[in-house]
Amino acid sequence: MDNIRLYIGILIFLCLFSFADFNQIGKFLAERKIIQIYKNSEKMLGFGLKEYPSGLYIADVLEMTPAQKAGVEEGDKILEVEGKRIASIGEFKALMEHFHKNKSLNLVVYRKSSGKDVNVNITPLVLIPSN
Repeated sequence: MDNIRLYIGILIFLCLFSFADFNQIGKFLAERKIIQIYKNSEKMLGFGLKEYPSGLYIADVLEMTPAQKAGVEEGDKILEVEGKRIASIGEFKALMEHFHKNKSLNLVVYRKSSGKDVNVNITPLVLIPSN
């Protein structure tokens, strides 16, 4: 009798497993990971920075974040943040400390693929800090 229950349980699991939408599951898990990464932050933009002697560049853009939705691309060179020219991560962090979390952040970036300066407005995802 126990073997029959075990086989029925395995059969039910396999049936459910065959109907699973793994793309949606992957997106959900990625979104949860992003929330976990930024759970102690008040606001999230969704990109990483890399500083070079030639300036400040977008190193990566996380999926399903405000930066990706706004059209920020990996390799964009940041020229201005809120109308102020910046060239270092320190300058960027200093501006972000005074940035209001409910306001869109305006960036001017140089996009190498098009050879043009592009205005990008990012509305941060406001997260509630965990205790």
